[in-house]
Amino acid sequence: VTAANIADELKARGHEVERKKVLLDEPIKALGIYAVPVRLASGIEASVKIWVTAENPPEEETTEAPEKESE
Repeated sequence: VTAANIADELKARGHEVERKKVLLDEPIKALGIYAVPVRLASGIEASVKIWVTAENPPEEETTEAPEKESE
């Protein structure tokens, strides 16, 4: 997840924030919850909480045996 990804998502949610205002030292490469500072104006910063989750989580495994089709 890069600063550009975060800025794009904020824009999609109605908050115009330039990529360079997202103060992310390096891209996020692990799943988890992160607090990322964002510069709103000179001397004013806010922190946004970012949830990084798997894009396509694996389907839950079932413990039931599959049903057999009758012939």
